[in-house]
Amino acid sequence: MGVYFRDLANMDLSHIIPSIQCPVLVMCGNRDPYVSLERTKELSDLFPNSSLALIDGSGHMPMFENWPQYQSAIESFMARVGQSNAQVAHA
Repeated sequence: MGVYFRDLANMDLSHIIPSIQCPVLVMCGNRDPYVSLERTKELSDLFPNSSLALIDGSGHMPMFENWPQYQSAIESFMARVGQSNAQVAHA
């Protein structure tokens, strides 16, 4: 299992990410001890159609540490994506 996680941590897919055209929500806790806010922003910037949600007061597991804000971020993203898709369908 250790080899799997080492390989996963060293995997670089940054050359593929710009080709992903669907809407993407990148989320992180603003107190994540493992993934810096700078790195999360860099990841979000690689996607051509991404949104970034920072979850206040949470670390690496915002879905457990601040569920209300986490849920709200997902719901807001889904509402925006739904509106965008509806506009495209009617164009």
